[in-house]
Amino acid sequence: MVEASKMGGLTRHPHIIRSSQMHHGEPTIGGSSITVRTVIERTRLGDTPEQIVEAYPVLTLAQVHDALA
Repeated sequence: MVEASKMGGLTRHPHIIRSSQMHHGEPTIGGSSITVRTVIERTRLGDTPEQIVEAYPVLTLAQVHDALA
């Protein structure tokens, strides 16, 4: 959470940040450049959270679940 506060906008989700300097303020998973939109799109295409973590090893399962919440 400390890193998120350094980046700018805190959210109600501990793994999600918003910063106007990153993806034009689009919600992004902290510690990565992967947007929440990317995670949601992957699930709409049929990927499970576990498959998303496999595709993006920088993410944890907790981060993916937070992005989907």
